[in-house]
Amino acid sequence: MKKILSILLSVILLIPLCACQSDTSLFEEVAPADEALARCKTSAVVVIEESKCTHGEQLMKDFYDKTKKGEEAELLCAMYYNLDGENISEELYEQEKDNYPQLYYYLVSSKDDSYIVKIRKSDEEQIEQEASYSCLMHYQGDAPKGASFSSYDYYVLTRSDTVTWDEIEKGLFSSQLDDYIPHCMIYRNTF
Repeated sequence: MKKILSILLSVILLIPLCACQSDTSLFEEVAPADEALARCKTSAVVVIEESKCTHGEQLMKDFYDKTKKGEEAELLCAMYYNLDGENISEELYEQEKDNYPQLYYYLVSSKDDSYIVKIRKSDEEQIEQEASYSCLMHYQGDAPKGASFSSYDYYVLTRSDTVTWDEIEKGLFSSQLDDYIPHCMIYRNTF
């Protein structure tokens, strides 16, 4: 009886731990974008669809909090993209429409004060990119004039804990290659 009780107690104590951890096993699965999106939405995965977080916002916050305390953690984010025929030329839409939808996995691991991110498309086996960063930054603010949203909430891997979102954005739009700041946005939510 003691044995059964101790097993039940162990299982009960493990359930809350599992509930706040990301399901990184999906990173290994190869599936079309829509199928992968459906699986991610029923798993412990952060899901971003067209710049909006639709699932797993608390997972992102928990990962950020853990890593800021120096704890090791893993997080799987899924970025889903579909082609919008209204905001591009008809010619480009016809050229690209068969390449969409697309889902990219971002597997982020934190260990020893560094972050490793591996990125791959859900329907391909090979990893497209792997990079190392030293900082996870959280940026919130008002959108620039002319944007289709009013505010943003971003989590971005960087190599400096002093870099601002304005500096990163300036580097993205600058014609000077030296202005580019290495980074990887792993979470975005626009309002």
